[in-house]
Amino acid sequence: MTTTETDSSAIPRDPSKTAWRYYAVLGLLIVALWVPRVDGPIDMRWDGGVYYVLGTSLAEGKGYRLLNEPGEIEAIQYPPLLPLIVAAHQRVLGTSDPLVVGRWLRVFSFVIFFAYVGSIFLVLKRYLPLKVAFIGTLICLFHTNTYFMSDLLFPEVLFGLATTLFVLLSLNAQKRGLAVAAALLGIAAFGLRTIGITLLMAWVAESLFNKNVKLAGIRFAVALIPLFCWQAYIASVVSGPTYIQPAYDYQRAEYMFYNVSYAKNIFTFKDPFIPELGRVSVHDIATRFLFNLGHIPQSLGEAVSSKRIAYLIPWKFFDLPFPISTPWPVDVGLFALGSLVLTGMVVQLTRRQWLLPLYVMLSIAVLCLTPGLSNSPAISCRSPLSWFCLC
Repeated sequence: MTTTETDSSAIPRDPSKTAWRYYAVLGLLIVALWVPRVDGPIDMRWDGGVYYVLGTSLAEGKGYRLLNEPGEIEAIQYPPLLPLIVAAHQRVLGTSDPLVVGRWLRVFSFVIFFAYVGSIFLVLKRYLPLKVAFIGTLICLFHTNTYFMSDLLFPEVLFGLATTLFVLLSLNAQKRGLAVAAALLGIAAFGLRTIGITLLMAWVAESLFNKNVKLAGIRFAVALIPLFCWQAYIASVVSGPTYIQPAYDYQRAEYMFYNVSYAKNIFTFKDPFIPELGRVSVHDIATRFLFNLGHIPQSLGEAVSSKRIAYLIPWKFFDLPFPISTPWPVDVGLFALGSLVLTGMVVQLTRRQWLLPLYVMLSIAVLCLTPGLSNSPAISCRSPLSWFCLC
């Protein structure tokens, strides 16, 4: 069964001549959101500073290195696509001055944000009536994490664009050119975020569920390319002399978040940010997975609405006639909303629409292995994926 057959239940493109109005309104809203923050460089705090340093290293021809570290050690945590984009800006502009480059990176972020919101609408309207797709797009547009991440030198919004375009092209994968473009977008997603491997895994699994073993084999080979290249690079760095004999004793310690791989961060300590809690065991990982899994409905509820804390703050101002120490209605509401997302995934699976629910489920499985899921933006910043399933 082909992808086209799989998505035969998708609602066809709305023929209404008024569709342009929705595009116009979305465009105006996007511009309105950006006018107050169009000036100045993009925010380079937190991970953004690391991405910028790595981009500067690439632009200067020094390789993929953390120039802020003694010995300018090779980086092995983040895949290099966003630093390559930073490096391209620096080479074109002829400077690494963050005040200069940062301004153009903000412009780049605006363009990506515009395309991202448009891609969400394009995908949603393949499955929904135009008005409902528009409402779903508005929810994504005004999601706090969508807005917040677009202000930072983070790959989240660009990653979201890559994944939504991947889904859009996969709906027409019977055309060879579009299938190749989808494959490149899948590789790009992995190049932006390691968790992009789940998109490629879902892509392979979709072919298996459609009983197309040959296509699954081709997709599996494509998926191995970025994974093998990245892991081979990490292995070469880890076995190198500067990793074995670092510039200072704890430079490559497992709790040095940016200096080691994700595998070291996740599977070494119970909490990489509190290493004194001790090293993680198989039992700890299993417990962590089950604990995080129990929080998935609430996390998905946050993903399609807002973070729990946003509801807790106004809760304190309610003058209720009876005391409630814990705002359980907030948790119940988020749980119910997340359960709707899970129900939407089941509906899509029963319709043999494999790609989106498989991608969300695989992403959830990977995220459940990480410590502190309830405090992580990993799910909530991918709210459109959850919205596809909710709608």
